[in-house]
Amino acid sequence: MQQGKADEAVAYFLQAIELNPGHWPSRTNLVQALIATRQYLTAKTLLLELIDERPEHGRLHHDLGRACFELDEKELALCHFREASVLDPKNAESLYWIGALSQSAGDMVAAQSAYRYAAPHQR
Repeated sequence: MQQGKADEAVAYFLQAIELNPGHWPSRTNLVQALIATRQYLTAKTLLLELIDERPEHGRLHHDLGRACFELDEKELALCHFREASVLDPKNAESLYWIGALSQSAGDMVAAQSAYRYAAPHQR
């Protein structure tokens, strides 16, 4: 992944998971590789599985929001970005997604609120 070879990374993470199906880092890294290779439906399926195991993990909800957005499931994406921001209120990235999706839906009040909360937490 760090060398920009996400396709190869997918294969290696799958091999690692075959050897140890419960290995959390391999599974979460696989999600990142799947998103990088635009395999959003597979990423979504894996993310739902991971969230079932660790529902308090905000980054998983954020990644699921992104996968849903790419699958043109904007309402569902917004729900997952909101959940991510509840679990990790200082995650500006999720808040900016909430702002952008709210703005595109015409909800300027929600968009401005999200942008306002995101600004102090931007890294």
